[in-house]
Amino acid sequence: MADEFGESLCRSEEQVISRLYFMIAHGLGLIVIPEDYVPEFKKKLVTYYESADIGDIRDFLKGKCWRKLK
Repeated sequence: MADEFGESLCRSEEQVISRLYFMIAHGLGLIVIPEDYVPEFKKKLVTYYESADIGDIRDFLKGKCWRKLK
């Protein structure tokens, strides 16, 4: 069971890295969660996982965490 969790975690990290690479490569910017927003982000992430409604967390990330590259 621990191996399955570890493999799942590795795949998840790889997905995050590949998405960040895509965003940078296409000049879209980065998603950066400032320390002050981490508690709010965690709540919104849990809500997203429970409901699969992406609207609230998407708006939060676009409004407070998206950093465009110049």
